[in-house]
Amino acid sequence: MDKDKIYISIIVFLLVIIIGGVTYFQWIQPSPTLNITIPEGEKQQNTKEEYIYVHVSGHVLNPGVYQLLSGSRVYQAIGLAGGPTEEGDIQKLNLAQIVQDGQKIIVPGEKDEGTDSNFNLSSDLGKININTAPSELLQTLPGIGPAKTQAIIDYRQKNGAFTKIEDIQKVSGIGPATFNQIKDKITVN
Repeated sequence: MDKDKIYISIIVFLLVIIIGGVTYFQWIQPSPTLNITIPEGEKQQNTKEEYIYVHVSGHVLNPGVYQLLSGSRVYQAIGLAGGPTEEGDIQKLNLAQIVQDGQKIIVPGEKDEGTDSNFNLSSDLGKININTAPSELLQTLPGIGPAKTQAIIDYRQKNGAFTKIEDIQKVSGIGPATFNQIKDKITVN
């Protein structure tokens, strides 16, 4: 009988150690996080915090106007709005895109047609937002073909958002003549 008690005690002791060890190792494991490395050239050089306001609507839990730090991304704005609803399809949006002050972000539903739903269009009477429009939309502008479209996209990726529509002339291949053809059809809002 004493032998049985010793064996049971050893088994219970080992079980406690094993369960305790597993629990401890699970507890010390870091929770999964989004690991983003910011290249040196993109780190904020200005320590003064500047705020912008964006309107988040569509298929989000709490549509409304939200205050963000300048340089914030679309995913952060959607997060402030409570995230997408069950019908919301954030895969149709560029979540990494930097938002602009006064911008409206519309989270489309899964059944909504197209990609980048309305996010790429400005609320400025249907003008094309040269800061957010995809290649297909840019090519609808007069005098802007695939090569110039790619030059615009490359410029945005390298230099950031255009601050005024005239800045599009900084893109290689777009001069005053092309600008005059498109100036009434574009915006940077």
